[in-house]
Amino acid sequence: MNEQGNAINATATAQDSQRHAARETAAIIPTPPDEEHAVDVHMPSPSIWPIVSAFGVTMISFGFLAGIAYGVFGVIVLIVSLWGWIGAMRHE
Repeated sequence: MNEQGNAINATATAQDSQRHAARETAAIIPTPPDEEHAVDVHMPSPSIWPIVSAFGVTMISFGFLAGIAYGVFGVIVLIVSLWGWIGAMRHE
């Protein structure tokens, strides 16, 4: 039983060293840019709406602790921010 355990550990160690060597080789050898397969990635323009939405969610959460007025305010802020965010995305 001890020999079998040693064989399993040796196999696992060999596999780990092969993976490590493969990662080092991939990191060292730079790959040239492939112009045939270049993909134009569309990035959205910078927007304040995600931050406003996060503030609305924070106010909703705070409303559970402090009072319903904060929660209602948070819901209004969240609805307005989602409206603005979706509207901005539709115009891109």
